[in-house]
Amino acid sequence: MHKTSRGFPVLFIDDNPAVIEIVDRAMQKVFPEANTAYKQSIEEAKVYLEKPETIAYGAYPKLILLDIHLPDRNDGWQLLDFLRNHPKWRLTPVVMLTSSDDDMDVLESYRQGASSFIAKPASYSEWQHCLRAIRNYWYDAVKTV
Repeated sequence: MHKTSRGFPVLFIDDNPAVIEIVDRAMQKVFPEANTAYKQSIEEAKVYLEKPETIAYGAYPKLILLDIHLPDRNDGWQLLDFLRNHPKWRLTPVVMLTSSDDDMDVLESYRQGASSFIAKPASYSEWQHCLRAIRNYWYDAVKTV
């Protein structure tokens, strides 16, 4: 599909190191094609996205997985707004991946341009299942550029 020598670039943004550790292990197992960069804040994500080597052909993320609470409630939406208003990132798929199941969070995420909204899994096996589904959809089924 859209394979490069760098694999399938994914940006995962979450402020919880334990979640990052679990996701990293699960991604290696169920989404080995992903070349995932992990960032813990809006600032780290913006710096990463603006680096010349990130912007270089094939190195930029083809999928962004973003927590809403980083750690403040509006941080994820603030980054989503930045992405949707940036000429390079405005069309990049962004999946809101959060522990919130509040209907207002779902509505606000879609209103601001999220591509999808997924509740964070509670266990490692659930993370594997979730990330396998993300892989099946965003890597196997959907064409990205």
